[in-house]
Amino acid sequence: MRNPVDLVYSYYRQLRWGGYENLGSFDEALEAETDRRMGRRVPKGALVPEALYYSEVGMLGPQVERYLAVFPREQVHFVMFDDLMKDAARSYLGLLDFLGISKVEPGSYVVRNPHKDARSLTLSAWFQRPPRFVRILLALVPQPYRYIMLGPLQRLNTRVIKREGMRPETRRLLQNHFASDIERLGVLVGRDFSDWLLPKEGCYAPATHQHGSLLAHSGSSPQQEGS
Repeated sequence: MRNPVDLVYSYYRQLRWGGYENLGSFDEALEAETDRRMGRRVPKGALVPEALYYSEVGMLGPQVERYLAVFPREQVHFVMFDDLMKDAARSYLGLLDFLGISKVEPGSYVVRNPHKDARSLTLSAWFQRPPRFVRILLALVPQPYRYIMLGPLQRLNTRVIKREGMRPETRRLLQNHFASDIERLGVLVGRDFSDWLLPKEGCYAPATHQHGSLLAHSGSSPQQEGS
């Protein structure tokens, strides 16, 4: 489980890499949400347009409630992304304890999925929705072999990057939007997440986008966040 503000930003980067998102900045993607809900500005590679509704994707409270409505709380173990980053071994061993299985540790806890971006967004979108004749040909190939065929191309189209920080204004806007859900999540999980609403180091210089769509859904207004 992750701070929803950071989650949706990371999610945007993942969609960019996968050909689902074609807008060049996170600010533009937030601003475009109202249009996309009306069927406009949806990339051809986005097979499920609802995946681009960033203001909803980060709402974790309802998702956790659905789990807890089915499973008793003592049968659910939450792994916090912050804890994983601080001490991967402790988080991993804690999960094994919860599952009641032997503590077999990996050789290392190195990062396996670094920040990445697509060299060509056009090619990434092609992977998501190839031309019809390609889909017909791929349908003749057993699924495991499709990955063998397309995997090298996707790796060639991937570059590891240093992720830029989020604009202070964007972070504050998202914090306002997710604030009530973060509080609700803390009650459900039994943990204080108030630090998720604090300013964060590493934010970069402001841009011009005002995120009108997110404001329309959240009913909040942007505030300045100190760097």
